[in-house]
This record gives sequence, structure tokens and C-alpha cells, in this order.
Amino acid sequence: MNESKNRSPFPYDIEEICSVEQKVKRGGLWVTDIIVIRNCIGHAKTKIDDNLNIHFWNDKEGYHFSQTYTFKEFIFFYQDFYRLLLIQKVSLTIINLVQSLRNLLLSKK
Repeated sequence: MNESKNRSPFPYDIEEICSVEQKVKRGGLWVTDIIVIRNCIGHAKTKIDDNLNIHFWNDKEGYHFSQTYTFKEFIFFYQDFYRLLLIQKVSLTIINLVQSLRNLLLSKK
């Protein structure tokens, strides 16, 4: 995502926009919170306690991340991520359609 941010002429914070709650620092770069959660799961840096609280942490690879969710909070986090993903996919589809229509109209001139 940092590469696309560098190519964008707009001053948007892509990592913040694409995060469910807030972006997270990884070394000298920022990443989305969903990537950090995914990395915690993928590297077995999670623990579920007896009350179904889910603990995520990562202190490797430049991260200093620790977050705990109740089971219900994590389900809502995932639902928000999925909704955000759908919005992004629809937005990209619309942008692609507009670009295709523009190219079609310009080719007919």
C-alpha cells in the first residue's frame, strides 16, 4: 500500500482509510490493523482465554502491537473489515467502469 500512496497525487492516508480501527506502525512504515491481526494469527501470536477474550500481540518484525477483543468485539471487527472490503471492491469496480467508458468514448472520436 505504501507504493500506491507514493504514486497518488492526493494526500490521503491509505493505511488509515483501509484500517478497520486505526493503522499500526511497523518499523518505519504504517500498515493496516487487519494486516497486523492477520500476521498475529498466521504466526500464532494469539491466545483465547476462558472468557473468550482474544489476545493478539506481535513484538517481532518491527511491530509493537498488543490488542485484546472480546469474542463479540472481534466478530464486529471482522464484520467491519468485510464491509470495508466490499466498499473498496465496489469502488474499484465503478472506477474501472468509468475508465472503460471514457476510453470507449475517446476511441470513437
